[in-house]
Amino acid sequence: MAVEKPEENKAVDNGVDGLVAAGFATLTDDMVGRLSETASEALTVLDGVKRARLAEALPVLEALVSSGDLARLAHMARLLGAAEDALTDDLVTRLAALGSAAMTWLDRLQTVDVERLLGALPGLLAVVEAAQAEGLVDDAVRAMRTLRARMQAVPPPAGGLAGLWALARDRDNQRVMQALLIAARTVFDTRA
Repeated sequence: MAVEKPEENKAVDNGVDGLVAAGFATLTDDMVGRLSETASEALTVLDGVKRARLAEALPVLEALVSSGDLARLAHMARLLGAAEDALTDDLVTRLAALGSAAMTWLDRLQTVDVERLLGALPGLLAVVEAAQAEGLVDDAVRAMRTLRARMQAVPPPAGGLAGLWALARDRDNQRVMQALLIAARTVFDTRA
């Protein structure tokens, strides 16, 4: 026995039927082809998921998500991607040059006669201790501080022959040159 539908339901059914008919009318062959291609790709992905045994990996992924480790891994991946983007040819060249210089330095360090170097250390320490005992180290530090202060206080040299002549005529400059010459002769005489 058929039940009679009220008028409202008939109108809705006619509207739905019209909508479905309009939908079929607008579907082109190209659209149907793309939909079937998408469905085929989805099935291929599902088959790949099954073959890759991703179902076994889901508990591990759930643990990573719940502990926050997955988010940290994602941040690490972004950081590595940014670092890769930042590596320009110039930066790679400079890093390679730095690595090459470091390897050269290590090679030179290995070829140095370490025993001879270690044997010279006691003599070098004795010279430093003797200089410190005589107050030479403190004098040198004070002299360097005084030199820096004086250099900041004097105007820069005028330059040229006239400026050189003025420096040569100054008695204090002559005394400094005399001290330097005496020191150089003393070193030369002790080595001869």
